[in-house]
Amino acid sequence: MRRLLIIFLTLISARALYAQQPDYNASLVGQLTYDSIRTNDVWGYTDATGVEYALVGIRNATSIVSLIDPAAPEEVLRIPGQATGWRDLKTWGDRAYVTCDRCTDGLLIIDLSPLPDGVPTYEFWTPILTINGVADTLYDAHNVYIDSDGYAYLSGGNLNQGGIVILDVDTPDGSPEYVGHGPAVYAHDCYVRGDTLYSAEIYEGEFAIYDITDRMSPELLAAHPTGFAFAHNVWLSDDSRTLFTTDEKPHARTEAYDITDLTDIRLLDRYRPVATEGEGVIPHNVHVLDDYLVISHYTDGLKVVDAHRPTNLVEVASYDTYPEAMTDPFDGAWGAYPYLPSGQVLVSDINTGLYVIEVEYRRAAYLEGTVTDAATSLPVPGADARILHDDQTYYDLTDDLGYYATGLATDADSITLTVRKLGYYPREVRLPVASGIVTLHNVVLQPQPRYTLSAQVLSAADGVPIAGAGLRWYNDDFEYEVYTDSAGYYELLEVVEGEYRLDVGAWGYLTAGNALQVVGEGYVAPTFYLPPHRYADPFAVDLGWQVSGTATDGHWELARPRGTSYAQDTPNPPFDIGSDVGDRAYVTGNGTPQAGGSFTWEEVDDGSTVLTSPPFRTRGMLQPALRFSVWYYNRNYNDSLPPDDDLRVYLTDGADTATLLTLTASTEGWVSSDTFLLADHLPMGGALRVAFEVRDTGVSSIVEAGIDAVDIFDMTDAIGIALPEVNQTMGLLVTPNPVRQGTVTVRYHRTTRLASPAQLGIYDMRGREVYRATLTDAIGRLPLEPDWPSGIYIVRVTDGQAQAQQKLVMVR
Repeated sequence: MRRLLIIFLTLISARALYAQQPDYNASLVGQLTYDSIRTNDVWGYTDATGVEYALVGIRNATSIVSLIDPAAPEEVLRIPGQATGWRDLKTWGDRAYVTCDRCTDGLLIIDLSPLPDGVPTYEFWTPILTINGVADTLYDAHNVYIDSDGYAYLSGGNLNQGGIVILDVDTPDGSPEYVGHGPAVYAHDCYVRGDTLYSAEIYEGEFAIYDITDRMSPELLAAHPTGFAFAHNVWLSDDSRTLFTTDEKPHARTEAYDITDLTDIRLLDRYRPVATEGEGVIPHNVHVLDDYLVISHYTDGLKVVDAHRPTNLVEVASYDTYPEAMTDPFDGAWGAYPYLPSGQVLVSDINTGLYVIEVEYRRAAYLEGTVTDAATSLPVPGADARILHDDQTYYDLTDDLGYYATGLATDADSITLTVRKLGYYPREVRLPVASGIVTLHNVVLQPQPRYTLSAQVLSAADGVPIAGAGLRWYNDDFEYEVYTDSAGYYELLEVVEGEYRLDVGAWGYLTAGNALQVVGEGYVAPTFYLPPHRYADPFAVDLGWQVSGTATDGHWELARPRGTSYAQDTPNPPFDIGSDVGDRAYVTGNGTPQAGGSFTWEEVDDGSTVLTSPPFRTRGMLQPALRFSVWYYNRNYNDSLPPDDDLRVYLTDGADTATLLTLTASTEGWVSSDTFLLADHLPMGGALRVAFEVRDTGVSSIVEAGIDAVDIFDMTDAIGIALPEVNQTMGLLVTPNPVRQGTVTVRYHRTTRLASPAQLGIYDMRGREVYRATLTDAIGRLPLEPDWPSGIYIVRVTDGQAQAQQKLVMVR
């Protein structure tokens, strides 16, 4: 027996249950706005008198801000520069070094020593450097890092193909001297301690570790992929044993890696804010202070995480610099600098400027343990161990060994832990906790009863078993899918008790759906009889459609649609069309954990994704046709430019392919397609397939799509079905039929009261009227001399009270 069992365990997200977490253990000291000028990164500086400063990158300048009164930050100098969205700033001694990306300023060097009474001086350094035998001017770089020996490392610039360029800035006048370079691999950012360089190689999807004892010839020691394969920045723990990384992707996490053995780098833990889980929030930069992670987390603002136990990262402070509803996931906190002598944290918010934040660094109360099955004593992976305390939520999902690790910052001496796993009865327990202390608590979960379901799927026409028929049991918590064997039998094991909807379908049969099944003691799985019906697929079950293509993200998925958002638009469908069986459709990039996620999550990118039907034959159809429902979204980020992508619908017989439809403009949600007569495009007779392709061919665009309710049918049957049922008080006969030439006679009679004349209409298969007449008699005959082309026509007589219809076949 061929059997496929798919179980989806969907946990309700914290965001759906609770409001966004308030600011806690962090408070605002002061703020400086830059009107409508967007900011980027931030760094700090302290002058010889002890006055602290914020160095802020803004779109068209570098801003030097005095914090002599941190409650009222004051800009003391603004150094104009080329407009760019990316500046990075670091200091060595009394000099600041500022890079810009996608500009030609080179390296800005600022002498800060005249502060607080004098005005800093500056110069733009644009030398010609020869790297790998190529001489070129240093124009830009994405990032700069300066180590404790005064070496500056430029990342992501126009030299060395974006690889790291090393400069010595520990010179008498602060003028950089070229020292060496890393490999010609684009590095987005880096961190250096001693003779080891840690590089965030974003487009490689990994971090890399180099020995730079010889800075003219760095040696690769190790490389490791990050969780979302988009390593944006890296920072090292105080003991050099743990490397922390961020991936600049929606839903990504700050991750902790054990790097004590470079031949066996291991992921220790991952952090993501609970309050906005599922909304596509992006982590940006992580810095480490006394084994606390200070993270600028874009639209979530500032996040502080206790990393004293890197196997259990616990959020202990939060300040949201961007409390508005997210419209762009790249808004909000860009940088967070935690190294001022005062301990205050500087945060640069892209939209609202500079913040000075007072953070209360607190050790978490840690809660850890294992979850096991009461019946088998085996570990229970994926169990939700959750704490709700003071309207804040903390949780962890158990790993493959049933282990969980969570915690919180609290003054309470006890908390309530709730452990849930679908298919088990939940457990709740009150536990003592204390700051900096690990509380160990193991939990045993009692499984709910489970059942085996088996029966048969047969054809309603002749009782013949249907092989490969799909059956899908589903509710809000569970989803099971199974397929019949060659004798039409199915068997499904370990189904948890409960109420389920059930959909049953097979290619070439009508799909039956929404039959409520109460699985429990005494339940007997039903035998199903499916009516044959050409080829109709509402995507209630997987009937074997194939997905292919070159896109890097956003491939077609069969799923319950979960909408995404962009500005005021909804690029991805948030629901099934509702008029067909089941709750699923094929959509592009449906990975968003819940509705309302960012459009950046798996939109179609850099290529195409193609959805292709199983083969079908049109034998026996007089006029084979195709129709479907479609959702299509196509928008250029620059609203002044037209969309530059498309959705195409194809018909293919394997040798030839015809394009049925090309869509470029977005639809208004789900819409029904036109009806496509297949014989107009390819010869009928052999095996055919229909395909839907979404193409991302342009740049700076958003493209998403959905397909549902695909129907391949006989147009003549469809018109007959669509018309009202024939009333016995109206008679109609058309002779001869079929007709090859000569006269056609339409005979009719009416037995209803003749309140009004009857109307005779004759229509072709596209619904166009080719003939109309008014009939005033109760009984009559009407001779016609048709000159219409060959095809199928519908003859219809109606008088408002009754109606009759008949097909007429014209053969020329």
